[in-house]
Parts: sequence; C-alpha cells; structure tokens
Amino acid sequence: MACTIDHLAPGQTVRVLVAFTDLDGVAVPADARGVIEELGMDWQTRRIFVAWVREGQHEKLWFSGRKTEGVPSNGSLRDFFEVEPAKPVAPLPVAGVAAAAPVARKPARLDKPLAAGPNRQPPGGTDLKESPVACECDPRLHRPLLGAFREVTGYACLRCGTVTFSKAMGDDGRYTGEAWTVYRTVAIPEKAFAWAAQWPRVAKVTTLPDMSLWFMAGGLLREAPYYLPAGTRCDTAEALEALESRLRDEQASLTHGQRLRRAGVPKESPPSGLTHGLDSLASLWKALQLRPDSPLDELISQAHLDSPGSEVAAETLRQRPDSAEILQSSLRSDDRLRRSAGFSLALQQPVGDPGLATVVLDLLENLTLGPDKDGSGRIAGWGRFEALLVLVGKLKLASPGMLAALPRLQRKLAREDRELAKNIGIVLGQLRGVPHHSGGPFLP
Repeated sequence: MACTIDHLAPGQTVRVLVAFTDLDGVAVPADARGVIEELGMDWQTRRIFVAWVREGQHEKLWFSGRKTEGVPSNGSLRDFFEVEPAKPVAPLPVAGVAAAAPVARKPARLDKPLAAGPNRQPPGGTDLKESPVACECDPRLHRPLLGAFREVTGYACLRCGTVTFSKAMGDDGRYTGEAWTVYRTVAIPEKAFAWAAQWPRVAKVTTLPDMSLWFMAGGLLREAPYYLPAGTRCDTAEALEALESRLRDEQASLTHGQRLRRAGVPKESPPSGLTHGLDSLASLWKALQLRPDSPLDELISQAHLDSPGSEVAAETLRQRPDSAEILQSSLRSDDRLRRSAGFSLALQQPVGDPGLATVVLDLLENLTLGPDKDGSGRIAGWGRFEALLVLVGKLKLASPGMLAALPRLQRKLAREDRELAKNIGIVLGQLRGVPHHSGGPFLP
C-alpha cells in the first residue's frame, strides 16, 4: 500500500512553491517539478524522505520528521509542494456525441493469470490484481516470505507452494477516499528465485513492539515474528490459522535466531543475481553463519541496527565471554557503526539489567549539551540521548540512580532542548507505571 505524508503520495507530479534546501544540503529551486517515486521515514534518525524524479534524475530529499516552522518537514510539506492535477485523458469519439471520459483512479488490469506453479515464475509485469501470489488458491493461505525487501514483495501460497515476487501499487485512501492495492510481478533470476524461495514464511501471528516510544529511536522497536518452514502446506485457511496459533506457544521462548534456524534457512551460500533488494537475505544468511568465536569486526558489522542480520549477530555477540565489555565499549564508542551495534546488543539484555542501567546513566549524564549546528534548536547529541532514553523505557532500567538523575536532567534540558525534556518526562512516567499514548508515526 502506498505511503502518504501530508498531502503527498507516490505517483503524483508536484511543483515546488518555495525554494528550499533539504537536510542533506540539496538545493531545490521554486517551480521545480518532479514525479514522486517513494515516501518514507528513517526510524533511527526520525527523518522523512521524498524520493522523486526531477529533470530525468532520481533524487532523494530528506526532511525533519517533526514539524518545523519555515522549512519543509512532516506537517508542513503543503507549504512547499503543490500537487499538480492529473492530465486528462482524451475521450474516445462516440457516434456523433462529444462524451467526457472520466480518468480512472486505478490502473487498467488484466485478468488474473493461471497458477505459475511452485518453481515457475509468470512473466515480469503480469498483473495479479489484489493477490500477491500467482495462484488460484484461497488468498487466506498466502503468507509473506521472510525479508522486508526494498523493491519487491515476496509471498508464498501454503496450499500449492507457489512463490511470487511483485511490486505493490496503490493508495491507502487517506486523501482520495478510495483505497486499493494491486500487484505486478517482477522477474527474478532463476537461481536467485530458487534460493530465496527456501526461506521461511512469516506467520500471521506476530508479537508487536510497544510503540509508545516510536517518536524517539524507532529503530530500537522491533516486531517479534513467528516463522513457518518453507515446506509447510495446509489445505484450508482454518488449518493454517490453527497451526499458527500453536507456533505462538512453541516459539514464544525462542530468540529471533533460534526461530529462524528451527524453521530452516538455505544451506547453500547466496547465489549471484540477488536483485531488487533480495541481497538483504544474503546479509541475514551471513549473520546466521557467525559464531561467538568469529572475528569481532565481522560480528559488529552484522550487528548494527540497519543490518538485516542485526538481531541474529547481536544474539551471537551476547554469547561471547567478553560481551559485557563489548557492550560498554560499543555504547561509548564515537564510531557510529560500532555504537549502533552496541544498541543492538543492549536490546538483548534482560529487563532491569543493573549493569546496563549504570552504563546508560553515565552516558546520559556526560553527553555534550551544546547546541546542534543545524540550527534546529536542539542539543548536538539529541539523537543519541533519545536512543538511550528508549533503552531506559523499553528495558525498564529503573535503578535508584536512574530515577534520581532523570528529573535532574529534565530540569537541566528545559531550556536547551524542550523535546528532550518532554521525552524524559514520558520515560519517567513509563518507569512509574504511567504509559504514554501516541497518535501514530506520521502525526506531528
């Protein structure tokens, strides 16, 4: 389903009303025109992006995820972008009558193709209508393949075994009043297709993260999916749902890596030709091959928060005898990659871990409180500060020292960074049993 931010959505042609410079220094003049390809948000930095094609060039613009007066940001994009009306389609002549033909909101679609079969792909660009799998089985038996691919969606049918990779197109109806989604197949090289099809299917039952802190370091909030082996087959939707309900009991106590290994992953190494973002599976596969005695640099490179194998590598890091020292040094590191791996490792610690609480408290009290150079009115280390606050709230690091220090830090930051002062209050409320309720990830 298409993501929308403010009044913008993929597929729109937009015109820039006021010249601006984005957060990465890209200057865009007034009256510039382009077609939006993708919208999204980086949960770690809380920046939103608009990917568009301008003058034949692909460009990605980055803006603040919080509404900021005078500059493009989430909640103020209407002041900078105007959506141009779709060009009317000339109507076909009708026997002496000048008839006006309405413009269709949805793309024209072909009849649904026959099943491609478990090991055969339909031609690229085949229209599957609302079904993500090229088969005639009950859609309730379709489940996504493991992997949040950047460019395609991968789905499998758990009745006939058909696997299909496609691109989703549509509108969530927020501004048009008409919600729809269609899927068009994407051709994947045969060896890459066969290898990717061996990965587990994601069960419908999922343990969702506590999203009360989404507006801070969203990359630290993760779902806990349950997995079905690639060979799983069920004749009815009811049988599949019963199987998935049992998975919750069978896999609830397992780590992410243990769930994957139990469901089964490809034994052979990744082939070449993993296009359309399927290379994320290759990265995860490499993380699954790591052991506690693997080179530390390899573990760190796979454990950082943006890595597909982040949780798996962090679980392996935690099995090392020196994991406590690695955790402390990584969280204190000035290297972004290593520090990110430290946060991933921290998420593996038990709730209320006193050692982690001591490290986090020391970091909070010693971060630089000078103003950020970008003129945002925030302190220079606000992103790192908020990530540490998420650890405090998520892992309930309610040590006596933490409970005493947070109000002190809140008073200290009241003038330097009001957002941080407010967020400290939210985390304090959580530690005291008063959860914060948020409106949603795209509300200012």
